[in-house]
Amino acid sequence: MAQYEVVSEYNDMSLRSEHNVDSTKLEAILMYDTVLLADQLWTAPADGANFKAGDIWAHIISVNHVKKNGWVAVKHLGEVYCTYRDAASPAQTQAQTTAESVSKPLSDSQLGGVVTVRRWGDPELFALDGISTATIKGGNFQEVPLFHTLKDKPTHGEFNAITCFQELGKAEMDFLKKIQPDDSKAYGFNLKQKMGWLVRAPEIGPATHIYWSENDPWDDPNLKAFRFGTLVLGGQKVLVETDAAGRKMEYTFVGKYRGKEKSESIQFYKIVGMRKSEIGRPVPELLREGKMQICTSANRGGNFEDRYTETLKGVVYHPVWSPLDYPSNYGNALYLAKGFCL
Repeated sequence: MAQYEVVSEYNDMSLRSEHNVDSTKLEAILMYDTVLLADQLWTAPADGANFKAGDIWAHIISVNHVKKNGWVAVKHLGEVYCTYRDAASPAQTQAQTTAESVSKPLSDSQLGGVVTVRRWGDPELFALDGISTATIKGGNFQEVPLFHTLKDKPTHGEFNAITCFQELGKAEMDFLKKIQPDDSKAYGFNLKQKMGWLVRAPEIGPATHIYWSENDPWDDPNLKAFRFGTLVLGGQKVLVETDAAGRKMEYTFVGKYRGKEKSESIQFYKIVGMRKSEIGRPVPELLREGKMQICTSANRGGNFEDRYTETLKGVVYHPVWSPLDYPSNYGNALYLAKGFCL
């Protein structure tokens, strides 16, 4: 029974008799955009003559519904050739993509895919991402970047919340305005101030807000499009993909954390997000499900760094936009590093 789905964008990968490049080559597999089913993984326990500790091979049992019995390199001599994940049942995959399934509240059993993002000041997050109010010398949104794969090398990718963005339209701007609570009596900020904090005006230089418009202000009735930098907010919940048993599905790609000097293999969760069909659902439900977030900030002062707040401009909400309905300029999948989660 298949336990893993293995994918590579490299053609002419070798299927071998053993998990070793010196073993018999059984056949070459044209693997471009092909899912290989595997029933087990082998990880090298130590360095050897033609492998390194941590190298991974998958035992393939099926390719395009044709039975196989051989091994393919997932990671060889430290270089990643394939990505892999737990195999999901067809029923689960279908349920995740129908409009009916995403328009209903998630049950308690389905909330196993909700994770909490680490806050600025968390030593684990700082070691990986390297961002703090101490390093940028000021306060900021609690921006935690999402990861996207590269179009010309899908086993590799990068963290970015500016050059990678999701394009949104008037309906999404109307929704963004509608969900903001009127809490001016408690915090002193009205809708105009909240939206001005969220969305950069088009005449101002490089993007410094999590949303920006290149042509029209957020309150222009003729606004046609604006953009969202692909990020999540520290301290908030996010819904990630799960398998049929409710287990979080993990993906492995090569990338470089912003706080590190070298690229490495990194484990990720895949973002689910709020679908178009869910516009209009109650905000508390979406918050509970990790499809909506409160915009959090990190501030400094009084000899403290990375002070967490959810009410810098009063309570400000923003959705986690599903990349299936709102693809980025890099594609329809976005990933959250497992190390960024509690």
